[in-house]
Amino acid sequence: MFTLCDAVCSQKPQECIRMMKQLLCQLPKPNYATLKFMIAFLVLITHQEEVNKMNAMALAIVFGSVLFRFVIQ
Repeated sequence: MFTLCDAVCSQKPQECIRMMKQLLCQLPKPNYATLKFMIAFLVLITHQEEVNKMNAMALAIVFGSVLFRFVIQ
């Protein structure tokens, strides 16, 4: 089974995308719906970057560690 860390650490972008798609398909429907809503909301925030000073990189720094917790083993 793949982990999110495996996908992110993949050297090949196409391999990373394939692994991420497989992981997303394994999510329970309520979790997938919540993730989809959260990402759509964050996209809306980036569309207002001139007002809120939050670009995609800033949002990734703030929300990335909360939404995608990596466990280093």
